Amino acid sequence: MKSSVLSLLLPLLLLLGCKPALVEEITESYPDGSPKIVRYYEDHDGVRDLVKEKAFYPDHNLMYEGEFRDNLKHGKWIVYYKNGNRWSVGYFKKGLDDGKRTTYHENGKKNFKGKYSNGEMVGKWRFYDENGKLIKEIDYTKK
Repeated sequence: MKSSVLSLLLPLLLLLGCKPALVEEITESYPDGSPKIVRYYEDHDGVRDLVKEKAFYPDHNLMYEGEFRDNLKHGKWIVYYKNGNRWSVGYFKKGLDDGKRTTYHENGKKNFKGKYSNGEMVGKWRFYDENGKLIKEIDYTKK
């Protein structure tokens, strides 16, 4: 029994262990030396691929973070206000807006939410006031 479990786990461990190492590089700094922009790369046979980026405000709070594929925005991106609250959460595919998007007022309440497809607004978008009350809807499938 132990032999069967090991024969199943060993290939899985080898596969997970072969994932390229993530290399962190500070590409811009503030005058005090603190990071302004940090990029994360994976090394593939001597080629570095950008996979993630973070930017920081001068007070060291996170400004944004997001993922890349083939040097294009691809995946989840989150942007923050200076106070640390989220400003926007959205998704990209091959550099274009693609997927759900929600933005927030500085107080943390939703500002608007909707969906993109291939860089275009699609479906029903909902807009809210600073108290979270729905104030408008626009259906982009009818345009």
